[in-house]
Amino acid sequence: MRDILIIGGFNWLGFELTKMFIEKNLFSNIIIVDGMNNFLLKDNKVKHQFDNYAHLYNENIFLYNINIKDKDELVKIYEKHNIKSVVNNVKFNYHLTNDERSNLLHGYANIVNLNECYSIAKYIYLTRSYTHEKFLFNKQKQQENFLEESFIFNHSAFLINENKGHLVNLPDYVFGNKCYDSSNFFFKLLNIIKIKSPLYIPDRSAYFLCDDLLLTLIYELLFTDIDEKDVNEVINENVFGPHCYKDVFGWFQSKNNRIILEEKDKHLEEKDKHLEEKDKHLEQKVPDRNIDESSLLGKYLHSLNY
Repeated sequence: MRDILIIGGFNWLGFELTKMFIEKNLFSNIIIVDGMNNFLLKDNKVKHQFDNYAHLYNENIFLYNINIKDKDELVKIYEKHNIKSVVNNVKFNYHLTNDERSNLLHGYANIVNLNECYSIAKYIYLTRSYTHEKFLFNKQKQQENFLEESFIFNHSAFLINENKGHLVNLPDYVFGNKCYDSSNFFFKLLNIIKIKSPLYIPDRSAYFLCDDLLLTLIYELLFTDIDEKDVNEVINENVFGPHCYKDVFGWFQSKNNRIILEEKDKHLEEKDKHLEEKDKHLEQKVPDRNIDESSLLGKYLHSLNY
């Protein structure tokens, strides 16, 4: 059998893929590369889940703490293991500096080059496309040129990986019972409500994808002949949204919270008008959807509404 390399894999997605590969006996060894930059911020749930396989460490599960810009260290991994499949889960992060983002793209190029050198059969890389500049609920987290920087990073990643692997593009958020709590939009919202803190809500809409679907599609890409265009069409068809933040908030107990609904910034409105004029087929903004109680998102929100 062959080995699989999961880059940026010490998180919920890396664990769920590891669990699936072990239970289905799909690979001999699972190699995880992660820079551990936010190790202390990782959810305890993920740490404990990986500990369930502690008896397989350095036997069938190998964890490497390296930066993917270091090609020499990556070469050692490709040389040591019989890697035939690679999943690259390194995505845009607004916390990173310009130099750090540049290093990630350098790392992308290293991975593509090594995949060619070592005849990797299947290569999948993930990106995330944000739809607005207001990040979560905190006005202070608004980043200058956030959308532009995200677009530039994703486009650069696409150019590096073009025709070299399969792209899986994600919307604003992934939800579900498999995601770890520390990065889950809804758990953050619940915690804010529980402590009765003032809540800043941007006047923006967001798009959501169920984690089970993401896992299924990665599996399909690894083990079938499905095309990435088909995968991303499935994602687009199953994205839940656009849903306004305030509508999502309405699903939970909102009493005793001071809600601040931010109006659209003038410079963003001008930017929206400019984009509409530039792209004639964008005649109007896609209207917000109501949250359907029978949808996966509605059922998931209902399960958390306590």
